[in-house]
Formats: sequence, C-alpha cells, structure tokens
Amino acid sequence: MLKVIQSIFRVLEKIFPWLAARIAFYIFYRPRRKKYLDFQEGFLSSADHSPKKNGLQWYHWTGKGKTVFFLHGWESNSSRWIHYVKALRKLDYNIYAVDAVAHGKSDGNRFAANISSELLKDQIDKIKPDIMVGHSVGAYTLGYLLSKVSSHRPEKLVLLAPNNSMLFIIHQFGDMINLGKKSRELLVRRIEKKSDVILADISTEDLLQSVSSEITLVHDIDDEILPFTHSQEITRAIPSIHFIQTKGLGHKLKEKELEKKIIDVITN
Repeated sequence: MLKVIQSIFRVLEKIFPWLAARIAFYIFYRPRRKKYLDFQEGFLSSADHSPKKNGLQWYHWTGKGKTVFFLHGWESNSSRWIHYVKALRKLDYNIYAVDAVAHGKSDGNRFAANISSELLKDQIDKIKPDIMVGHSVGAYTLGYLLSKVSSHRPEKLVLLAPNNSMLFIIHQFGDMINLGKKSRELLVRRIEKKSDVILADISTEDLLQSVSSEITLVHDIDDEILPFTHSQEITRAIPSIHFIQTKGLGHKLKEKELEKKIIDVITN
C-alpha cells in the first residue's frame, strides 16, 4: 500500500503539486485508531470516573495526593500509562489521563497540537495538575498548551521522547509518502495558513522557554521515530532541564526500570 501511495505522489508532484499537497494535508492530520486489547479495556474500566469533556474521553482515578495528568502520543491512547497509574494509585495520587482528539475513545478524526490544546484547556485549568507527563507528540502538545493556551503552571513537567521541530515531522512524513519539493512547500504553507502559525517559530525549545516548571526529558539514543538529537537540542537551549538518557528502548520507552525512575521523578 505504501509503495502505491508513493507512486501516486511521485506522479502528482510532476503535474498537480497543489493536489498532492492537499491530499498530504488530509492524510497528515488523521491518525489510525487501534483496536483495544482486553487488558487495556480492563485497565481503563478501573477508572473511578470516565467523563467526556469537549469530546475528549477522560479517565480519573481519585486519590488524596498530588494530581498527575498523562497525555499519550500519536496513534496511542490512555492505556499506555497502565504501569504508571497502578504504581501511583498505591501511593494515593489523584490521577487523570485523556485520549487526545481523534484517538482512543475521543471524538474527531483530525489531530493537531493546537486543536488538542484548545480542547484540553478548560479541564486542565480546572483540575490544575501538579505534575504533567506526555509522550512523543503528547509531550509537544503539553509544551504548546502551557506556552500558548493555558496559564496553568505545574510543579513538574515530564516529557518522554518529544519532538523539537514540527517541520521535522512534516519532512519525515514527506519522506515516507515520497512527497516532492514543491508539494512539501505547498503543504507547509497550507498547514501554516490553517493553523495561523509559523512552524519554525513553535519548536519545543522555544515553547518551553516560558514554562517555569521543573522539567525532565527522557529520550532513547536509539529512537528511530523521533531522533535523540531533538532532546539534545532542547536541553542545550534550556540547560536547567533534567535529562534522562536511555539506550535500546526505542521510541516507546517501555521498560520496568525506566518506569521506576520516572515514578521517582514524579513522586520526589
């Protein structure tokens, strides 16, 4: 299927680059929803409350301790946090997780960090989490949310495998579907027009400059989805960031010892 898509874009680049850009725009923002496994459904059903707010599916495990908020990454859902939630419940933390727009059990079919941030704002301003944790594009979304949309400032912000540049994501996507130079330029212009932003101005390192929280980054040297260099760029720009480097875990960063380290960051 991918080879067919690449062939189509190769032809369109030559004759209708504007059409190639439009089709690419349509595909770029639409994540695939994955089927839940039984253990994932069981875990999510353990939440004390599962309200829908602004079309987003929230999960709340009540506790008397500090409030922690989790936001997953691309084509994932709140079940990714199963081990974190189980560990923090034992410590009586007050825990929230949400399925991002167009993900999991939330409404919509189009995801973008600015759209997600606007939908999250009211509830984030209401629950005022003490600690916020995001993975991948979820980490980028938290940076965008705190910098551009919400006035809330958590005590701690934990970002797992974040991307630094949205332009990198677009070019990575362009490489995957074989999008030509002219079509890419048109795609970037279309995204900037629709989002009312200049993509070069919204890197994670720039977004985090205005965030006063204690920030921890976690990134794997062997990450093939979002290269390790993204977090290196962010930490060079903001030297006060606590940087945890791993090797051999890839982009998902799912490993017991690392999860224990991150729990320590959250709780200490």
